[in-house]
Amino acid sequence: MRASSRRPAYRPSPPLVRWQTVGRGEIDELIAAYRVVGGVGRSRRTATQQINQALVVQLAAQFQRYCRDLHDECAGAIVASASPQYQPLLELALTAGRKLDSQSAQPGSLGSDFGRFGFDFWIAVDRLGPQFAERRRQLAQLAVWRNAVAHQDFRRPATDPVAAGTRVDLPSVRRWRRSLEQLAGGFDRTMWVEVGRIIGAPPW
Repeated sequence: MRASSRRPAYRPSPPLVRWQTVGRGEIDELIAAYRVVGGVGRSRRTATQQINQALVVQLAAQFQRYCRDLHDECAGAIVASASPQYQPLLELALTAGRKLDSQSAQPGSLGSDFGRFGFDFWIAVDRLGPQFAERRRQLAQLAVWRNAVAHQDFRRPATDPVAAGTRVDLPSVRRWRRSLEQLAGGFDRTMWVEVGRIIGAPPW
């Protein structure tokens, strides 16, 4: 009897499962706080704006963690597939000095870090559909605002071509969140295919 030639079915990575459960839950807690505080008085407007800013930082941090964990998962699968004598060197080449260890997840850092696996990351992601170009732009907007909030310097969003005309409010946070959820799923499928191609087996 001939062995089946069917490709293994994709399944979500552990980092994606965490992003969709724990990460989503922590963001939902802040949104719930926003609803409790809500109102039109000056003190309440100030409080909701503080929560909006916290949401931006939390959303960016959760997505950075997902991307870093996904990178770890992929690197681990490739290292495990190599001969033992080459594993320490390979792990160093794939993970040492990653931008995701010190910077937020943004298009440039993601392209650089995932590019270590030997393919153009964004070209591979864009193959999933034309909508991913807009999702990448939304990620870049979030990164600009995350830095503005983290450093309390709100001059750049007004002048940055990516973020100009945007602001930190709940509709914006929800829009960025939707884009990140779609990007996370796209990243996961892309890396499942690409790392699987490298090692000749499903990476997770």
